[in-house]
Amino acid sequence: MTAGLRVSDDPLASPVLAPRYYTDPAVFEAERASVFHASWIYMCHAGEVAEPGSMLPRTIHGEPLVVVRNREGELRAFHNVCQHRAMQVVKERCRRNVLQCPYHGWVYDLDGRLVSARRTAHLETFDRTSLGLLPVRFAEIDSFVFVNIDGTAPPAEEIFGPVFADARACGVEPAGLLKARHIDYEIRANWKVVIDNFVESYHTEVAHPGYCEYADFDRAFVEDGPWHTLMGGPPARHVLESCRRGGTPGVTANRYNWAWPTTMVLFSPGPANLFIWEAIPLSWERTVFRHTFFFDRDEDDLLPEQQAHISMDGALQAEDTALVEGVWQGLNSRAAPRVGRYVVNDRETQHSERAVWRFHHRLQGLYDTNDIHQHHSGERVS
Repeated sequence: MTAGLRVSDDPLASPVLAPRYYTDPAVFEAERASVFHASWIYMCHAGEVAEPGSMLPRTIHGEPLVVVRNREGELRAFHNVCQHRAMQVVKERCRRNVLQCPYHGWVYDLDGRLVSARRTAHLETFDRTSLGLLPVRFAEIDSFVFVNIDGTAPPAEEIFGPVFADARACGVEPAGLLKARHIDYEIRANWKVVIDNFVESYHTEVAHPGYCEYADFDRAFVEDGPWHTLMGGPPARHVLESCRRGGTPGVTANRYNWAWPTTMVLFSPGPANLFIWEAIPLSWERTVFRHTFFFDRDEDDLLPEQQAHISMDGALQAEDTALVEGVWQGLNSRAAPRVGRYVVNDRETQHSERAVWRFHHRLQGLYDTNDIHQHHSGERVS
């Protein structure tokens, strides 16, 4: 296999990220620690654990975790692993007074302290104070809860602050939203291809003609920052007029925003709405793209305009899935570009791939720092 070149500091001259960073399973395994465990990952909306005793488990990048609302109404996050024999303590979203392991019955309070361990009174050196659930670093940003598994990520506000500030500026109030539904799309591609496709709209006019009728694409923009990308613009005039005829639109902008490494925050013109998309890697060649929809009402009471958001989302995702899987096949080809170039346009940012370069540039730095360069054959990327 021919070695690729490094992503350089100049996006106007840089080659694209080498294909083997997508297609080598060893790179994916290294990314667990260097990218996923070291970053903020979406967990849930705080409204899903609103009452004291509420608890919600999720397995994230191989780690079973649980978010809990304690008796004082404060959030807590733990590794969902009993400190006796490693059983997962919470199996499904529920509301209880304590966390009790279903294997041997060890009981933890809502702050993670071990309060009861059956038939251990005779063990002279048994110390319950040292056997509590292991905490996980978490942050709540505008009612959305994120976790950082290894505890080393920058402050969550640095990553997500601009994204949710943009949402509030456009009329979205995340705290008042309810989870209505989530849809999982399984995609045959590396997770980075999903992100590459999301953070640029250079392809939009070609691949999403229906969306271009919905949005004022000539006034769209892409703004890339060190940890995030803000994308969007005004809707087409006929869309905004339709929203206004139906009453107060609530939200009057299109946004497709991304925060490092795998969380996307979107909203569209119309009654209150916000969508969280997650690229959830299953392997180096399979990704679940989870779309979670939040509205100001339950799923059974959605307005026609809110139902339309879900329908349009599905249509766009079908188009993007075909694109992403097509790129994945190409990356595995002998003809995959080793010195491809980024199309960078700082005057018409909606026609630019600068945000793709920035994403790749950060990845390249992590690969270099962690010496993630060796092929199984011993070949090194130059």
